Amino acid sequence: MQRCERLHGLAQLIASDLDLERVVQTVTDVATEACGAQFGAFFYNIENERGESYQLYTLSGAPREAFEHFSLPRNTAIFEPTFRGAGVVRSDDIRADPRYGQNPPYSGMPEGHLPVVSYLAVPVVSRSRKVLGGLFFAHEERAMFDAECEAFIVGIAAHAAIAIDNAHLHREAQQEIEQRKSAEAKLEMLLGEVKHRYKNAVATIQGIAAQSFPGANREAHERFSSRLGALGKALDLLTTKDWDRIAVADVVARALAPFENLQRLNRSGVDASVGADNSLVLALALHELATNAIKYGALSNADGGVRIAWEFTDHERTRIRFRWEEFGGPPVSPPSKAGFGTTLIDRALGGAKGAAAVQFAPEGLRCSFEVPL
Repeated sequence: MQRCERLHGLAQLIASDLDLERVVQTVTDVATEACGAQFGAFFYNIENERGESYQLYTLSGAPREAFEHFSLPRNTAIFEPTFRGAGVVRSDDIRADPRYGQNPPYSGMPEGHLPVVSYLAVPVVSRSRKVLGGLFFAHEERAMFDAECEAFIVGIAAHAAIAIDNAHLHREAQQEIEQRKSAEAKLEMLLGEVKHRYKNAVATIQGIAAQSFPGANREAHERFSSRLGALGKALDLLTTKDWDRIAVADVVARALAPFENLQRLNRSGVDASVGADNSLVLALALHELATNAIKYGALSNADGGVRIAWEFTDHERTRIRFRWEEFGGPPVSPPSKAGFGTTLIDRALGGAKGAAAVQFAPEGLRCSFEVPL
């Protein structure tokens, strides 16, 4: 009954402990005392962050110096069943076991070794049948470990295996968290460098354009610079952590940010994300529509406004349809030739199915186009 209570108490104690070294030391101490061993040891295997395996051990009832002059147990005849997980080895006098002492370069008990007569060794095996290590107990007198003691240590080994598995999982989780934090920090640094470089590239392109086309009028320069700026803001979205998928609402907000002070842009739409390539085209198209609305359309006076909405086109949610509707502006008439915005929407967003449409209605421009997700 006393051993059952100890086993129950040990199970509760180590079940909530995720520190591997503390768990194995607790198991060794409790097991050594409970089975009346003169000394006990727990030899266990562990892997470092590079996947390299090595063995550690804890002791109870004997100073650590008693083992420092000897190599760690190997798969010799007497130790092999334990480290292979084959089963329990219990002997009233290990010296009488034919496997004893077959441990080159030693024959018999090595000089200076702790006295071992009664011997008990129990493998500690995980739920996946992986041998985690072994519990070893000894006494200098004969027949100190009976069947009841063996059963008790087997129970301890089972609880120890669960606790060690949990400690390993916790350690692996902590290592993964640290690796992820390190990777995220490096990614942040890389994204910052990319953002800095493409902004420099945009500024360089603007300078080259000004030098290459000195005869172009100021409006043309401003239009070109505005489009480059819109592209730069759209590219900002690609330097986020989730650069491969970007929320549609973020694309719309970034594209229309320069015009938000007008407070006449009404936006609404479904929660969806778009691929990186399509996000750039979408941002440029919205920027062109807003720019034209300010110059010629509903945002060119004090009364007009724009409604922007997007919705899924199918149950599978593979595409979204955008609608741009202007109202309250001056009368609209078709232009004599297609501008940059119209061409962009028709060629880049229209696609083979002709999913883009621009209508120059008198009451205001109407534009719709589809974007694959």
